[in-house]
Amino acid sequence: RSMTISGCAALGLSHFRPTFAKERSDMTGNDRDEVHRANLATLMIADPARIDPLAIHLQALNIAKARFRSRPFAGGDEIKRMLPLVRVPLRGLWGERDQIALPSVEARFAVLRDHHPELLTRVVPDAGHWAAYEQPEGFNKALLELLNSPTH
Repeated sequence: RSMTISGCAALGLSHFRPTFAKERSDMTGNDRDEVHRANLATLMIADPARIDPLAIHLQALNIAKARFRSRPFAGGDEIKRMLPLVRVPLRGLWGERDQIALPSVEARFAVLRDHHPELLTRVVPDAGHWAAYEQPEGFNKALLELLNSPTH
């Protein structure tokens, strides 16, 4: 009945281009964990105090299983170009402090509204790019509001 986009890039807008810490083959497990912690703090989680061992573990798994380079995709406009093909009402959900959305979450919503004036949006307070991980209650509440909203 609807499609919900959460925290996506590739909308043809300028975006945050961070410098990431890199793993090296001579690093210990703890050193590798610190690389993942630093990268989570740079891009994914707004409050570094919320980076727990599970987040570090998930980040390490995600990096190990990545099948394409996301940076060139994120800086492009592929999702924006596909928006006219979406034939159901569109919803948008972002973390308030999502680094990918800097300088403005509202600018992201404006791009979505260009093709979907019916767009309904929610912003998860005090959450970064991994809003569902960082603020699960707020994310779930906002998502349910969007999913339960009328689609006509």
